Amino acid sequence: MHFTAAPGGTQTMRGVLLGLLLVVGTASALDSSYLPKDYPKDEAGARAFADDYNSTAETILFKSVEASWAYNTNLTEYNSQQQILASMEEQEFNEAWGKKAKELFNDVWENFSDPLLKNIISSIRTLGASNLNISMREEYNTILSQMDSIYSTSKVCPPNPNEKCWSLEPELTEIMATSRSYKKLLYAWDGWHNSAGIPLKEKYLKFVQLSNDAYRMDGK
Repeated sequence: MHFTAAPGGTQTMRGVLLGLLLVVGTASALDSSYLPKDYPKDEAGARAFADDYNSTAETILFKSVEASWAYNTNLTEYNSQQQILASMEEQEFNEAWGKKAKELFNDVWENFSDPLLKNIISSIRTLGASNLNISMREEYNTILSQMDSIYSTSKVCPPNPNEKCWSLEPELTEIMATSRSYKKLLYAWDGWHNSAGIPLKEKYLKFVQLSNDAYRMDGK
C-alpha cells in the first residue's frame, strides 16, 4: 500500500501556477455586469434584488460547476487551477451580493411578509467562505482541490504484486460492498486509511479551521 507523492517537477510547476493565481486573482475584478445595482430598501426592492441575483448567479454557478467537473474528470494541474479560479470568482460574486443585501435590507428583511423572500435574503447575506480575505480564499480553495485529488487518486496495492493496485472506483468500492472476507476488508480499509486518510487529515483540519473562521464572521 502506498501513496506516491508528486515528483519535484510537478511541485515546482504547482508553485509557479499558484503564484500566477495570486497575481491574477488579486489583479482581476468581477465583471461589472455581475455586480448588484441599487434597489429600494423595502420588500419590493428586495424582491427585485433577489430576482436579479438568481438570474446572474446561474451564470457564475454554471462556470464554477463546469470547472469542478472538468477537474474531477481530468485531474491535471491546469484544471485544478481553473477550478480554484472559478471558485474564487464565485466567492467574489457572493461577497458583492451579500454585502449589498446587508447594506440595503439589514434593518428590514426580518419584517418581510413573504417567508420565501426572507429566506432568500437571509441566504444571500450569509457569506461563508466569501468572508475570507483573498489569500485565505486561495488557501481554502487550494485545500479543497488537493483533497479532491488525494481522494480520487489514492490506491491500495494488494499483497499479490502481480495484481494491479486498487483505486477507490471501482475496486475498493466493490470490495467494501461485496467482500465477505474480514481479512480482505481490513486490508482494504487499512490501506485506504494509510493512502488517503493520513494525507487528508492535516488538510481537512486546516479546511475546518478556515471554514469556522469564515462562518464565525457571519455570526454562525
